[in-house]
Amino acid sequence: MEKVLQIFSPERPLRLEPCPVWRTYLGGSLLARWRGMPYTNDGHFPEDWLGSTTRANNPGREAIEEGYSVIAAEHESGIQRILLKELLETAPQKYLSSAHVQAFGAQTGVLVKLLDSAIRLPIQAHPSKEKAQMLFGSRYGKTESWYVLDTREDVSCPYVLLGFKKGITREQWMEAYRQQDIERMRGMLHKMEVKKGEMYLVEPGVPHAIGEGCLLVETQEPSDLVFRTEKQNAAGQKLNDEICSMGVGVEAMMDCFLYGGASEAENREKYQIQPELLKKESAGCVWRLLGPDHTDCFEVQRLWAQAPFTWQPDSFRIVIVTEGNGKLACSAGAVSVRAGETWFLPAGIRQLNWVPEETMSAVICCPPRPQA
Repeated sequence: MEKVLQIFSPERPLRLEPCPVWRTYLGGSLLARWRGMPYTNDGHFPEDWLGSTTRANNPGREAIEEGYSVIAAEHESGIQRILLKELLETAPQKYLSSAHVQAFGAQTGVLVKLLDSAIRLPIQAHPSKEKAQMLFGSRYGKTESWYVLDTREDVSCPYVLLGFKKGITREQWMEAYRQQDIERMRGMLHKMEVKKGEMYLVEPGVPHAIGEGCLLVETQEPSDLVFRTEKQNAAGQKLNDEICSMGVGVEAMMDCFLYGGASEAENREKYQIQPELLKKESAGCVWRLLGPDHTDCFEVQRLWAQAPFTWQPDSFRIVIVTEGNGKLACSAGAVSVRAGETWFLPAGIRQLNWVPEETMSAVICCPPRPQA
């Protein structure tokens, strides 16, 4: 363990390598360009999972373990790599904090994705914690949020489908599902145009679909539990009720949706979250994009700095550098960072200084807070 702690110190930032995950839908070219990687056509790896100790659920690919994040560190013997999941198990209190481990075990308790959609994703919803425990024996449901990192220039109106329109009932939704009337299902949901820099909350049970043209930071509970309402996936494969309902049956699946709906104005007011300023100095600012007023599952912040700026972490963090170059400096040393990189900040870092070359910004994803 001592060698692991020496190479992957819990007192300094650790670089997360890209972790592409296979999905049925197409995307990924904008994500690769944003990361500064060589241009690639859209394909079936449109997601990059960050800080993940969660295995991806891909029917038909059960033999392939994917979704687990990899930490990379420079060492005298060359670049060393280790699964984040395995690293945390070596010294969980040092990397995650004693309070976090006591509450959530040796796992992050949160999952962050970079998600790039070239097409509309299928309409879906996710179970709440209570439903996930009852139906799947899982302590995590799937509350999630979307921060719009960028949009595609060739898509005139990037959008998401989010939430039922006013008056939609379980009977109407079941009928549309049974008939596989996709246009009717789409018409029952609000189509919301999205723009770079916006934040949206997606509560469990809320039907939704990410539209084409969106590059998102998706922060969520660490599960891959998905109720599907379209019996054909984006790859053209036919799905049956068993797959759509994840084995719990259509009636139980339908019970997990939140019916009734809202007007367009009410829907946007509820699910488009406005930033809250946490800290402002001449050197930089920090905003809370999503916090405890909205969910107890995770928190998302945005930092901007134009000069050395101290932002003290009070737990581990997953960081996405969205603009600029610079350094992350702490008592154990400094690492160079640039836009398109992702980092894991262990709980052992006591003070962190953001040192931009000119300006630097980042999205910071935080785990759930242990209950007092």
